[in-house]
Amino acid sequence: MAPFDYTEPNLVFGYGNSDGSAVTPVVEGSLMADLVTGMSRALDVYCNQTLYGASYTAEPYRALVDQEGVLTCYPAVPTMAQPTAAAWRVGRSSVWTTLNAAALDIEINTFGCVVRVVDSDYLPWRGQRVQMRLTYTGGWANLAAVPADFAFATRRLCWWAYQKRSAPIDQTAIPEMGILTIPSNWPKDLKDAYRQYVRQVPM
Repeated sequence: MAPFDYTEPNLVFGYGNSDGSAVTPVVEGSLMADLVTGMSRALDVYCNQTLYGASYTAEPYRALVDQEGVLTCYPAVPTMAQPTAAAWRVGRSSVWTTLNAAALDIEINTFGCVVRVVDSDYLPWRGQRVQMRLTYTGGWANLAAVPADFAFATRRLCWWAYQKRSAPIDQTAIPEMGILTIPSNWPKDLKDAYRQYVRQVPM
C-alpha cells in the first residue's frame, strides 16, 4: 500500500473559503495538492507513527517485560491486523525464537498499538534488552478510514499552512481588516486535536 493524503485540496478550500467554495484556479489547486501531501507526511512524523496503511515483514521493535512477566511491544501504527508471524530475542543474539502469532493480544489505540504475549511467563528476562519482530498489516487503509476528527484537523492545518504564505513572520497587514496574526508554529488547538494520535512508548 502506498502513502496517501489525510485530506483533499477541495475540502481544505471548502473549509477556508468564506463562501464555502472549493473551486480554485488550477495553479492554486496544484499548490494546495502539494501542501496537503507535505502536511500529511509531516503528521506521520509529528505523531511518531505511520498512519497510512502499509504491510510490514519481520518488522523489529524494542520490547519490554513488565512486572507480571508479560512480553510487550508497541508497533508504530494506529491500527493493525492480527500478525501472521512473530518472534523475539534477548540482547544482541542472532537467534530469534518463534512466537504463536495467532495468540498475541492486540490492543488498538489511536496513539499506537500494543502487542502482548500472554501465553508465557517472561519474568526471568525482566530488565533485559529484548526485541520483538512482527509481520502484519497496519495503519488506515484509505482516506475513508481516517477518523473524522483527524481529517477535520488536517483540513484546518493545511489551510493554516496555505495562509502562512501571506504571513511568514507571524502577522500580515490587510487594510480592510487591520492586522491579521497567523501563528508561526502549528496552532495550539490543532496540536491538542492531534495529541491523542501521538504515539506513546514507555521508556
